[in-house]
Amino acid sequence: MAAKEHTSFIRIKGIEKEYPVPNLNPFRKGERQKALKGLDLTIPRGSVCCVLGPNGAGKTTLIKILAGLILPDKGSIEIPEKDFRGVGLVTPNDRSFYWRLTGRQNLDFFASLYGISDRDETINSVLKEVNLYEDADKPFRQYSAGMKQKLNIARALLSDPDLYLLDEPANHLDPIAREDFRNFVREILLDKRGATVFLCTHDLDEAAELADRIALLHKGRIVAEGDPQILRNRVQQENHFRVRHESLPSSWQKSQKEKIEIINDWEFRLKSGIEEISSLMEDFIRSGGRLIELKKEEPGLMDILKHFLEGPDE
Repeated sequence: MAAKEHTSFIRIKGIEKEYPVPNLNPFRKGERQKALKGLDLTIPRGSVCCVLGPNGAGKTTLIKILAGLILPDKGSIEIPEKDFRGVGLVTPNDRSFYWRLTGRQNLDFFASLYGISDRDETINSVLKEVNLYEDADKPFRQYSAGMKQKLNIARALLSDPDLYLLDEPANHLDPIAREDFRNFVREILLDKRGATVFLCTHDLDEAAELADRIALLHKGRIVAEGDPQILRNRVQQENHFRVRHESLPSSWQKSQKEKIEIINDWEFRLKSGIEEISSLMEDFIRSGGRLIELKKEEPGLMDILKHFLEGPDE
């Protein structure tokens, strides 16, 4: 699939943020820890920009800065468009809702805070978009984890923002609900509303399916950024082949143990050049191996993460 063309939407330049480290010793000078270290990032309009990284990389700090919840110590965020309609924040946190109120009453409260005039029409519209209309008049305390997250998303839709900040949005969702969420991002946020999505997630399947652009965040810095396929090409320094077989000669396996990786009882992986793969497979068959399939592998997001986090390109 050809990469989508997107224009620059938000430019993050030189963002730095540090926090005080808890200090229980009153006679010791307090230390500070940097969460973000001169971070630069561009978020293209109409795209899904996905930030991946280990715990403590700075993803939540970056989300909070983009949402306006905290200020950076240094750096700037540039939004060239004059008619920017703001941001909508979706997090796994449900403590900001009133548990005794219904879903509809919760949305009505937040719509009044946003100054929305046609509240009833707007609330009904967003409830239908997230498929929560039939359960809108149930108390929030009776909602399942998936229903709570739908209401969370519905709240973000109320003000019809240009940018949606999604922080682990599929947490606690079952596989079917996760697939529904991915369809929602594509069909409602991107296609219908023409919005831009900034997604922080640990779900590599979610990132692989949704992301137009990936940024790898590690120790407060972006270590790699770009189209997922371009990052895959940068990782693929050697050819990876997956081999399915009916039998694997033990003598051949021992002689090639440095070049093969056993996946399971009927599959192994080869890492080598094209010419050597050919000779290796000929030797495999001569040794009594029975080949079913030889398939070239594309590096997945896990391979990309390991490559850049363990040894990022300079």
